[in-house]
Amino acid sequence: MKTHIRPLALVAMLSTTQAADTPAAILADYRKAADTALVRVNATLDTEAAKVSKTLLALNDPAAVQSLADQVQAKRAGEPVAQPVPQASALFAAYDRARLAALAPVQQTTLRRIKAVLASSDGQKTEIVAELAKLKTDVQAGKIADHSAPAPNWTFHRTRSGAAEGSVVFGPKGDVTFISKVGNKTAGTWKRTKDDTIVAQFQTDEWKIDFRKSGTEVRTATSQDICYLQPAKP
Repeated sequence: MKTHIRPLALVAMLSTTQAADTPAAILADYRKAADTALVRVNATLDTEAAKVSKTLLALNDPAAVQSLADQVQAKRAGEPVAQPVPQASALFAAYDRARLAALAPVQQTTLRRIKAVLASSDGQKTEIVAELAKLKTDVQAGKIADHSAPAPNWTFHRTRSGAAEGSVVFGPKGDVTFISKVGNKTAGTWKRTKDDTIVAQFQTDEWKIDFRKSGTEVRTATSQDICYLQPAKP
């Protein structure tokens, strides 16, 4: 049995693979590669931050201990920390330098993939360009958002263009609240899955939320219909 691949067939396979690249795939690969690149850097941050926390605890400053814990998580995610705990300023500066160096190869590879998709036929689609623009901004800033909470305030819609049926508030600690249009509140919890969707668990329902699409889709356990979230207007 012949097992070789003809040159034209090989070219076709490579073209298909390239054409299949998507913003979601690029994002998933970026986050995976970034997590791997930052293992040692983050481990050092955690170890040194723990030492600072013990010092703050010895000074009887539990508020600063909590602030430091929140700031460490922000640093790991690539989010800015405007007013770092003073005792951690030097640590954060050193971490920023090490993080930047570790992420550079991952960023370069990801930006090349983004550029390739923009140059393809998919790069002529407004929705794809918008997703890639956001991804490019996050990559250049070194953000890794899959470990952070979604934006807190959303409105819930049965159809993409329908009126709001209520609002949804995501908390940073894994809590979520659905508030109906008549004001009834239902509390639950949320977590991010490996495929980068959010699962919101309520007492009588479960939502699977995909924020990667231009219109955030919600699939509920109690309905076969696709519902939608929209960012709440300030």
